Amino acid sequence: MTGAKNVVQCSRMNQTTTATIVKRGRGRPAGSTSFVNVSLADLDQFVGTKSAIPVSRVWLQKMGLAIQPISRSISEVNDSDSSPKVEFKITKL
Repeated sequence: MTGAKNVVQCSRMNQTTTATIVKRGRGRPAGSTSFVNVSLADLDQFVGTKSAIPVSRVWLQKMGLAIQPISRSISEVNDSDSSPKVEFKITKL
């Protein structure tokens, strides 16, 4: 990594020194991994066969599976009076 060189005045010794400032990049550090390999048997022990498992879209494409976007819609809930009302009284002390 190359760093920018700045001239720093040191007040204790009245000397001028050159310091190298190294800025670290953003994101995932080099050499680290975001994914790990887990066997299907081990995964089945923890989550079961009916659980939804998040997987990479790129991995699914490499496996030859077609990806169809899920349409999400928000519907208004009808305010029915099927649940009992709770009555209470606030008393100031």
